[in-house]
Amino acid sequence: MKAGLYLRYTTRSLRRGGRRTVLAAFCVGVGVMAIVGLQLAAAMVTASLTSNVRQANGGDVSVVSVAVPLPSAELGTFAKLKAEGRITNFTAVREDQSTLIGGSGQGVSAVINAVDPRSFPLVGSLPLRPGALGDFHQLMERPNTMVLSGGVASLLRARVGSRVRVNVAAAKHRILWTVGGILQGSPPAGLSQDVLVSSLTLDQALTSSAPNEYGAIYVTTRSSKAAGQVAGRLRSQFPLATVSTVQQALNSNQKASQQLTQFLSVAGLAALLIGGIGIINTMQVSMARRRLEIAMLKTTGYRRRDLYLLFGLEAALLGLGGGVAGALVGIGLSDGIRVLLQNVAAIDINFVLNWEVVLAGVGIGVATTCIFAILPIVRLSRVRPAAVLRDDPGPPSAASIGTNLLLLALVGVLFWLLASAILSSAVLALELVVGSAIALALLTMLFSLALWLVGHLPVPERFTASHLLLVTGGLVIAIAITTVASLRAVGALMIAIALLGYLVVVLPRPIQSTIRLALRNASRQRTRTAGTAVALFVGVFAVGLILILGTDIRADLDSIITQATTYNVIAVAPGQSQQQLLRAAQRLHPSGELSTEAAVTLPVSINGKPLAAALGSRSGSSSARDAVFLFSGIQGFPVQNGVFPGVRITSGRQLTAIDQRRNGVLVSASLRQSPYHLAVGARIVVTNPLASHPVPVDLTVVGFYSPASSNSKKGISISTTVAPILATDATTRLVGGANVEQVLELKFPPNRADAAAAKLRAADQGAQVVSLADFTLIIDQFLNNAILFLTAIASLALLAGIVIIANSVALALLERRREIGIEKAVGLGSRAVLGQVLIETATVAWLGATGGMLAIALVLLPLSHLVVKINLGIPTPLALAIVLGAILIAVGTAALVAWGPVRIRPLEVLRYE
Repeated sequence: MKAGLYLRYTTRSLRRGGRRTVLAAFCVGVGVMAIVGLQLAAAMVTASLTSNVRQANGGDVSVVSVAVPLPSAELGTFAKLKAEGRITNFTAVREDQSTLIGGSGQGVSAVINAVDPRSFPLVGSLPLRPGALGDFHQLMERPNTMVLSGGVASLLRARVGSRVRVNVAAAKHRILWTVGGILQGSPPAGLSQDVLVSSLTLDQALTSSAPNEYGAIYVTTRSSKAAGQVAGRLRSQFPLATVSTVQQALNSNQKASQQLTQFLSVAGLAALLIGGIGIINTMQVSMARRRLEIAMLKTTGYRRRDLYLLFGLEAALLGLGGGVAGALVGIGLSDGIRVLLQNVAAIDINFVLNWEVVLAGVGIGVATTCIFAILPIVRLSRVRPAAVLRDDPGPPSAASIGTNLLLLALVGVLFWLLASAILSSAVLALELVVGSAIALALLTMLFSLALWLVGHLPVPERFTASHLLLVTGGLVIAIAITTVASLRAVGALMIAIALLGYLVVVLPRPIQSTIRLALRNASRQRTRTAGTAVALFVGVFAVGLILILGTDIRADLDSIITQATTYNVIAVAPGQSQQQLLRAAQRLHPSGELSTEAAVTLPVSINGKPLAAALGSRSGSSSARDAVFLFSGIQGFPVQNGVFPGVRITSGRQLTAIDQRRNGVLVSASLRQSPYHLAVGARIVVTNPLASHPVPVDLTVVGFYSPASSNSKKGISISTTVAPILATDATTRLVGGANVEQVLELKFPPNRADAAAAKLRAADQGAQVVSLADFTLIIDQFLNNAILFLTAIASLALLAGIVIIANSVALALLERRREIGIEKAVGLGSRAVLGQVLIETATVAWLGATGGMLAIALVLLPLSHLVVKINLGIPTPLALAIVLGAILIAVGTAALVAWGPVRIRPLEVLRYE
């Protein structure tokens, strides 16, 4: 019977609550929507990464050698393993560097992956986008047909059926291939997402002298145990290659998906926390309006624990309703996030509905509401009936203050437990909760102080000396702030407000009265109003920082690359065709030019020890794979002509003419660290893996270098070396033999780089010409997708802030019903009352948005000067647009919420009172 009474009482209370109930449920729903939407998206990514790892790995074992491709002779190792029955099949992917030229003349550097359609892929299939000229195997059988990745197709502006010119070394003739399809997802691990053609198509286009180099080999075995044994043998055979089994790929994918899940969960928890602030505000007002009801319940015999149960059940039902609504909306949100993640990560993510996540979201809604409702429920349940009946609550006692602090600590602990369950990490959850609590407390204090100052701003009816001094002083300070480049946007916002200080004096008196009342109202409930400003601050800061960083980087991308790099066009050609490339470069009149030679190298030993022994137990690990990149090539400089590497020497000395005879070289400063621990004088033996009869060459380390150098005026400068080992041209020719290539590095203004690269490609179609401006297209494409994704995530916090605004306005109007009735009784119209609400909301929104812009400026200042060394500033038009947009959204939300309550009849309010 008692349970039935509790249920009937709570449901009736919620129904009678009306707008208060809806607002509280809305606060819960926004947080749950964010949690469910983001966690569902993370679950989809996890399912996509871990559902078919064998197909993603290309087989049971994958062998990938990026920096130093495997020569065709190494295929004998796999043929032997197949003959022994250790593997069931294998397929090798040949790699060649190329330049693709679309119909518009835009050149894109790409890697050609030549595959045997009879055995590739070993596992599964490669899906193509709709509209392809056939399935993957059919396209590989078609002559002169290729499959492009989505990224390359976008950069080339190519579609199915387009004809693309292909520049590749050792080509027999001009190559024109047709785009037969565009990849839907990603190729197996280790393959570049550029171009896929059949081996026959590539062989027909190249001369017989072109070397066969393989970047990836995929293997299938009879069992996972056999895969582990084969992988161990391949690691010892190819210590510099990346050998991965299905289990290792699964572990790597699970780790990546776990990190993504935690990131998205933290973003969802931020929205949930902001929604919790709205729950506290709503429950406090609801409980305060029911003080008389609570007193009557206590006088009729209900104890404090009964009230806890009554109001706790009411909070749980409220959370259940908001949780269900938020979870349903979160399902739709997850699909949008899935699409954005697909574009950023360039992987195919299928929509999968995980009902465990949805049901957990509903439970999170109930738990969140109960946690944040503890403070108002316990506080109001302690009220004494006599104090309520006498309408004399009395001053707060030390005991009540202490109890409130303990309740806040309890809410923090409970929210930490909830965050620990969501994040699956107690330490991360503790850092998040403690950091958020400190930040929220500091921001609330700062905005409370600002609101107190706003409440004391004068609104004079005529110009006075004190008012002119105040406004002019504020204007001078604002103008002074604009002289600081990084704070110019903030200064512009303050100038606008200072000018309003002059304007307000000449406004009609009724409008002045409305402004005066609005400013006073803004400072009445400072803690709650400061919470609203904090919520807007968080949303504007998150969204604004992403947009401003993206805008600055994209706008200055060309100039950043031009300033940071020594050269911005690089051409590599076989040694026998270097003259036509040099003549073409001279006709272009570059502002800087460097001609060197380069060759591929393979490390054999370090200080007399074979590479595997030098690396010890780390052979086959990431340290061994790092060695590929640190020893994978040699670039020769004509030091006898006074041309030296433009790098920063960190230890040892620069190259000299004597190094031509002694084979002295410069190597990366990374080799001084573990596990290499090289020093000046170290000896490295390398060979050229492309030579028919490789000859070991003994190199002596004379110095260590870093490609990046920092200058207080010019920022970061990066030397565009094409190989990690820097030597004289004589040493390079000794190592490379007949396989030495000519390297031409040129410097052009950003607006000429693409045209110069196109002319070099036309002059020597076998040369590999790379314009660093090409990378700006790739980076810009990635930035667009990343900015869109991060803005969508950050917008959840802004949405939660909008909900807090609606909540705060509605609660303020409920508290001021009697005041609104009196104002209207003495002649104030609904428009004037609504004007007060809108001006008050605009003031609070301006404080929160301007505070967010100031925080962005303070973050960009050290980032610009100490980290990236580029000019990261807030564009004033963008800052004004963001702040004005936030104010308009806040005012529009307030208008929708206040439209009905400000039209209440005075008689209804006063009769109730």
